[in-house]
Amino acid sequence: MMVFEVQRNVGGQWRSYALFDEKTLAVDAAKDVMKQKRPPAAVRVVQDSGDGSPPRTIFRQASVDGHNEQAHRQRLELEREVEAMRVQRKQERLRARALAGAARARAEARRQWVFLLLRVLLVLSGALGALGFVRYELIG
Repeated sequence: MMVFEVQRNVGGQWRSYALFDEKTLAVDAAKDVMKQKRPPAAVRVVQDSGDGSPPRTIFRQASVDGHNEQAHRQRLELEREVEAMRVQRKQERLRARALAGAARARAEARRQWVFLLLRVLLVLSGALGALGFVRYELIG
């Protein structure tokens, strides 16, 4: 015959609280124990099959479970925020690199135009000098 024992953890020791024939009644009783004004540190329901096999815990609840669950949720939220910030920083770095690359390209284009202008001026001044030389030679 299966017996479901509700146990309370008091002072670090598990103490029997109640015995039930049905699992759902035992689990409900354990939950009710944790809703008391001064709940124990933890409560559990142990199933004893009565055939000599070791008892098996089928339900456990501790007073810190809510805190642990909240801390877990906060940690997951923080991890999501950190990952979002990483993605945002990566996008900002890519955007900054693209802007820097575009600025370098514009500067290179300006530099090429300046060199082209200087070459044209050099060719024109050489042509004007040659024209003046030819003209001076023809006149003189």
